[in-house]
Amino acid sequence: MRNLKDPTQTELFNPYSTVFKDANFNELNRSWQGVFRHVILELLPAREIGKHFTRDMGRPTKELYSIAGLLFLLEAMNWTKEEALTAYRYHMDVHYALNLSPSAQQLGMRTLERYIALFNEDELAAKVMNDVTSRLVKLLELDVSKQRLDSTHIYSNMASMGRTRLMRTAIKRFLAQVIRHDEPSYRLLPEELTERYFKNDFKVFAHIKNDEKKLNVLRQKTAEDLNFVINFFADDETHTNRTTYKNMVTIFHQQCEIKTTTGDDSGDSGDSSGGGQEIVEVRKKTGGNIIVNPSDPDATFDGHKGEGYQVQLCETCSDENDVQLIVDAEVQTAVESDSAFLETALENLESKQLSPKQLLADTAYCTDDNVQTAVQKNISLTGPAPGKYRTESNKKMNLSYFKFDSEKLIITRCPANRKPLISKQFCSGMNNSGIPDKLLTVMDGEKCFKCNLNEKCPGKFSGTTGVCAPFTFRIHMELKSLRLYKRREHEQTDEFRTIYKKRSGIEGTNSGLKQKTGMGRLRVRHKKRVTMAVLLKVSGWNMMRAAVSEKMHIYVKTRALKAGLAFLRAVFSIFPLNFRLNPLKYRSSAP
Repeated sequence: MRNLKDPTQTELFNPYSTVFKDANFNELNRSWQGVFRHVILELLPAREIGKHFTRDMGRPTKELYSIAGLLFLLEAMNWTKEEALTAYRYHMDVHYALNLSPSAQQLGMRTLERYIALFNEDELAAKVMNDVTSRLVKLLELDVSKQRLDSTHIYSNMASMGRTRLMRTAIKRFLAQVIRHDEPSYRLLPEELTERYFKNDFKVFAHIKNDEKKLNVLRQKTAEDLNFVINFFADDETHTNRTTYKNMVTIFHQQCEIKTTTGDDSGDSGDSSGGGQEIVEVRKKTGGNIIVNPSDPDATFDGHKGEGYQVQLCETCSDENDVQLIVDAEVQTAVESDSAFLETALENLESKQLSPKQLLADTAYCTDDNVQTAVQKNISLTGPAPGKYRTESNKKMNLSYFKFDSEKLIITRCPANRKPLISKQFCSGMNNSGIPDKLLTVMDGEKCFKCNLNEKCPGKFSGTTGVCAPFTFRIHMELKSLRLYKRREHEQTDEFRTIYKKRSGIEGTNSGLKQKTGMGRLRVRHKKRVTMAVLLKVSGWNMMRAAVSEKMHIYVKTRALKAGLAFLRAVFSIFPLNFRLNPLKYRSSAP
């Protein structure tokens, strides 16, 4: 049976008045406990969790707002499950934050894990993140017109392993299930193979430490064993439907390839059949979109930061704000590109009605296509342009030699300081969008022919001197290159440096999230569960940031004062007006 207690419902008598002194109670309301109790608790999806329980029948559940709040605090405070249970049972400040009575509370591990599973199954963390962020932005009156975007790498609860250990682990996990469910089939495997995978890996790798040649031999043998086990059970649907078997197949195709050698290649002159032999080869390169640990098949690999996931964070950065909050967060696998995420980020912010006017980001996000996408949404994407700013060239003259109209993006003067006959934008034959992507500049061919710079100038002569057709010098440029050049030129100014220096503040946010909420190394794995943990940690970070704002202190104090006034109104509503004016009249007449 559902047990819901409306957090906005005030009590006749404050049960904490006898637990905390006034000074301590006021300090509690100025900390995260007060923000959580008066702002966040009522936003939590207790009713969504309650849909899994009947309304009228059965034993009452734990109070669902307090349970949803405990799941929030478990991630926000980086508690283990045992620490969360201890806080729920014994900590008075947590009781106040969760709107529980300051008395004995009981919660078991299985019950907690059940609610975590329900929360994860319904993907409620995204709703919590959106609701909490929107409420805090509104209460703190934050200016969201200036924001900054960055990604940070995180690790799930899995071991880091090389390619050889990865393939060995995949084989061992599958064989362990075969032993448990189908021991006769396991005994059909070669004894030499089974013994190889149930020895201590430490001993297996110890004798080949720092020996690349022996390691390559072991890797090749492991790849052949992996292929053998896959083929051995390929016709048994009982085993091929297992997740461990499917992971083996995926890992094999990501790490290895099968090549067929012809009879001539084998060097056997006696083989007249010309048949080929299949051999297994370990790939030299696999890319990043691979399984890096069978325990967490959703995680992928980044060439610079390693295996795991990454979190895209968008944070306010206006000087007008008391505090800066994260307004959008999204979990991705490590292999995904930052540049591809920008359009998604803008759509997310637009759906929350938190779109910025200026967005600061690093080079990975600030491709020309992304800048143009942002312009279409009336957003200024500010960050370093890809490539280097060059002012000189020994071969061809680059864009720095020309003068441009910054607004119209056309050439106004050539390197010889001559005006063009024509300079206009147009659409190339491959462009069907109708948006110009090329720039054509036409110069007087007679003057350019006599110019001593024409050999280095990036153009071509058209027509012939002395004939009726006009003799011109035509320069074709891509507008994308021109825009990038103008951006690189702007990056050299103090104006750009002043604006862009605010982007560095998000690096402190990344570090703070990892240190205070434990987001750098999570206690969970698989993308769905990782997403839940990350979004709740980000929401907790926003709560703790909001707790230091004076505007939030005033709001929480006002809410607490209203609760006291509600108590007084309740008292006066119980007794009639005449009792308050003449209480002696209502004295009992009994002797």
